[in-house]
Amino acid sequence: MATLRHILLGCSGGLLFDEPLYLRVINQVLLEENAPALSQDDDYRPRCYGTTLGERLHYAWQQTGRILSPELGSRLHQRAQIYYAELLRSQARRPLITGVIEALMEIQRLGLSVMVVAAQTRRQLLLLADTVQPYCQDLYFGDCLGLAGTVASGDLHRQLLADLGLDPQSCLSLEATYAGMAGAKAAGIPVLGLATLFPYPMVQRRSQWVVDSFRQIEWERIQRWYATGQDRPSEPATTPPEQAA
Repeated sequence: MATLRHILLGCSGGLLFDEPLYLRVINQVLLEENAPALSQDDDYRPRCYGTTLGERLHYAWQQTGRILSPELGSRLHQRAQIYYAELLRSQARRPLITGVIEALMEIQRLGLSVMVVAAQTRRQLLLLADTVQPYCQDLYFGDCLGLAGTVASGDLHRQLLADLGLDPQSCLSLEATYAGMAGAKAAGIPVLGLATLFPYPMVQRRSQWVVDSFRQIEWERIQRWYATGQDRPSEPATTPPEQAA
């Protein structure tokens, strides 16, 4: 059996609640292009939460019925990155998920390394490094996906594993979005789902474990599963009644 050594933390829903910022950015770009705004409806959330700006822009453009050329897509992407970074900078407080800093401190205490896996680009999250730097070994950005790559394909997680030389079975990915969970699983990484953005039953279908919040993570139980394949202590052997006499 493997030993748990590394925690991969999905940025959207795991570290940041930045979905309102994303929607504002997308709608600002659409407004400037004389296109109708998007609403945060039942289609947008599962399709876009946890995905890159490029994926969101393509989705938003499809909703307008217009064709997004590579040249226009590149210009809109650069503009949207600037808007996102400006919005994040303007927040009075970083929109961190409740309990994430305490969880990072506990992971550090357990001697596990932490990598934040962000669909956002380095340009978007330039200001975030100082917030998480004391607790994590790396902040892995979505730049490698470009405009065409997708988070759900697993390319981002696989690139991280390859660049850092990590065994996927020694990692655990904490993910809150459908795209993040799909990407980690595609890369062969066990997933602990965080029900911070989607209902518990929906997250449960897509992950090995699921919790409502960081405070509910049972680290000892998870480490036992990595070491033995069992997530609960073995029951002590009992002596049959006829042999006990």
